[in-house]
Amino acid sequence: MKMKILGLSNCEPMPNLRVNIWHCDKDGLYSGYSQANFLRIHRSFIVPTGRVVAIKNKSVYVVVLQLPAGSKFKRALKGVVDRE
Repeated sequence: MKMKILGLSNCEPMPNLRVNIWHCDKDGLYSGYSQANFLRIHRSFIVPTGRVVAIKNKSVYVVVLQLPAGSKFKRALKGVVDRE
């Protein structure tokens, strides 16, 4: 599998990144996943709460990544960051 992660501000490839790819069980739970440290923001994404830097409209900004946030999960996000 090949991936290219691009910077949000300049669309340039970002060097020296680590990408973790996880799979879940039939109930949608991940091994090594703790709800104290991670939050589901969309049916396709869980994020480490310590890396969320902003929420704007229907997007969550995780350090330098922008990910879509499902409206079903937005209420849980309110306590993670105070900016929207």
